[in-house]
Amino acid sequence: MLSLCADSSGSALSFSLADIEAHRLIKTVEQPSAKGSDGVFFPVLADFLKNAHILPQEIDRWIAVVGPGSFTGIRICISGLAAVTMALGKELYGLSALDAAALLTSLEKVSVAARLRLDEYACRDYDFKNGHSEVYLTGKIGGLISVNNGADSAYTNLSAAVAKQGCKEFLREPEPLYVLPSQAEINFDKKSFHR
Repeated sequence: MLSLCADSSGSALSFSLADIEAHRLIKTVEQPSAKGSDGVFFPVLADFLKNAHILPQEIDRWIAVVGPGSFTGIRICISGLAAVTMALGKELYGLSALDAAALLTSLEKVSVAARLRLDEYACRDYDFKNGHSEVYLTGKIGGLISVNNGADSAYTNLSAAVAKQGCKEFLREPEPLYVLPSQAEINFDKKSFHR
């Protein structure tokens, strides 16, 4: 059973193809910058599938990393895969960036954080051994694994989480995961309040 995951929530665009029954990564690709990835999303996906010798209809499960992360990147990823899956009559699933990062660590207990803005982070604690996880916001991230927080952190290929055991349990609706309102929403609310 083949599964493809796409991620453009951080500073790159990536695709990973996995045999989800064997939890084996078959192929992965990264496009270094997510800026302008709306113009490269489909060409990179087409080249990726061609180089893997896989037809889109052979993929059983399609997954988009839904955030938190780059507002534009998340929308490009979800809408791009939504178009493909709609054309193929397949279902699209979402995977949060926090869940993907936690799965990639292969640790029994881990805390993961993604920078939202300023000193605000979306954080989640995972206890895989006992099947427990908790979401919260905090201004401090001491001792946490940080995910795709811009120039101050290394890019993590979150799409590779598709090959990890337990990935299926974290699948969700393919809707953008915005923990905080966007700057555009904040500005709109300010203008509406002052009318």
